[in-house]
Amino acid sequence: MSEITRRYAKALHEVGVGDEALRTAISVITEDANLRAALEHPTIPSNQKMEVLKKLPIINQNPHLLRFFSLLFEKGRFSLLSEIMTDFHNLTLHQNATKPCTVTCVKAPSDAQLQQLKTVLCPLHHVNDIEFTINLDPSLIDGFVLEIDGVEYDHSVRHRLSDLSRYLKEVKTL
Repeated sequence: MSEITRRYAKALHEVGVGDEALRTAISVITEDANLRAALEHPTIPSNQKMEVLKKLPIINQNPHLLRFFSLLFEKGRFSLLSEIMTDFHNLTLHQNATKPCTVTCVKAPSDAQLQQLKTVLCPLHHVNDIEFTINLDPSLIDGFVLEIDGVEYDHSVRHRLSDLSRYLKEVKTL
């Protein structure tokens, strides 16, 4: 992410905008294709865009969100909204000593399996909690791949078969 998106995220965080409030406001905007297109349209003046947003209760009831969107429109940075949300969420995770972790697997893990992963990963990565994102990929055959804090743990059958194949090729050439 860019320095600009981090600054917006930090400012939102410092004034106390909650993760849920920001996420809800952004989802209201992004889920309506016509609304999003109007807000992204370069020829519509900022004040008209703000009048539209003021009609949305989730935004109108929060003066910090109103000012945030007003600044985005004034500076022509509305297109950075999803990046700002990502940076904001990462700040919230950091504040709560939580790390994001992507789990790629063939079948979604159970809550008990995710809890076991937390038990192993939390002390290893010096955090209190792990936020999992699950991606399904049948090409793994079985097992899983974890990505956390720039580290990848590949315990998939596909990876093991690849290692076996590489080993057999090395043995054959000896």
